[in-house]
Amino acid sequence: VPVTNMTIDPFAATVENGRIAGRGACDVKGSLAVLLCLIDQLARQELKNRSQLLFSFTCDEEYGETGILDLAQSLATGGRGSTILRKLGRQPDLAIVCEPTDLHLVAAHKGTVRWKIETGGIAAHSSDPSQGQNAIYKMARLVKSLEQDASQLPMSREPHPLAGGPTLSVGRITGGTSVNIVPDCCSIEIDRRLAPGEQPLEAVASVEAFLNQDPDLEFRMLPPFTQAPPLSNEGNRELAEKVLGCLQHRFQEARILGVPFGTHAARLAAIGIPSLVFGPGSIQQAHTPDEWIEISQLEAAESIWQRIVQLDLETERSPA
Repeated sequence: VPVTNMTIDPFAATVENGRIAGRGACDVKGSLAVLLCLIDQLARQELKNRSQLLFSFTCDEEYGETGILDLAQSLATGGRGSTILRKLGRQPDLAIVCEPTDLHLVAAHKGTVRWKIETGGIAAHSSDPSQGQNAIYKMARLVKSLEQDASQLPMSREPHPLAGGPTLSVGRITGGTSVNIVPDCCSIEIDRRLAPGEQPLEAVASVEAFLNQDPDLEFRMLPPFTQAPPLSNEGNRELAEKVLGCLQHRFQEARILGVPFGTHAARLAAIGIPSLVFGPGSIQQAHTPDEWIEISQLEAAESIWQRIVQLDLETERSPA
């Protein structure tokens, strides 16, 4: 996440008015600090019935997800990280991914698939546009159709009770080479949010089928450059209720939620580990020019984690 145009010193960790401010303060260095404090405390304590813990701090969360994909592969197959499974003896019974959730518990969230669509044309001198074919005009008609599809999409299926329905947004458009040349190329980038139960490639195929209903639209679909699955609460219901009790011991208003953004929890759920999302701070502060987190939320999160690590995780589910 860049620091351009920030209104505060991005890396000073300024403490003022009960807050710590800086880039990543809530997303997600606050949780990182809480977990490091927890590790230090656990190393000093002799707690009975304490769960066996695996702490993972993965890289590249915002783009390629290389860290979590490598960890998930290691946990699923033994892979390069087979020493992890040897020490644990089996897959974890529960994964809690840290994100700013305002101390609520997230049990479901949307996924994402992103891809490009291109239109082509014939370049010509702009003094006589009739000699060419304008790729931007073609794209304008296609974008208008996508706007119609996007408006209908949330009602196209029963919304998930926690995460809601799917959405589509055209987030970027690029075309042409110069103002005095009829453009022979134009491309857009699409962000399609997946409701729990949807598959990325099926969502892409659905958009292509919708556009193909208009024979006048000429375009080329490129393969997705981002595929992040949604998180369903089907596999974590029982454990979510247990973890929620830990939250409510310190934060009575805590409840189980769904959110529109994605997390690493879906990658771990995909290999059979029931996964939840929890952390201090608000997603409304993530990536902002003056990003901050309340110190009181850090303290509450630390207290909550102390109870989580002593949970009895026995459930009726079969071993992963």
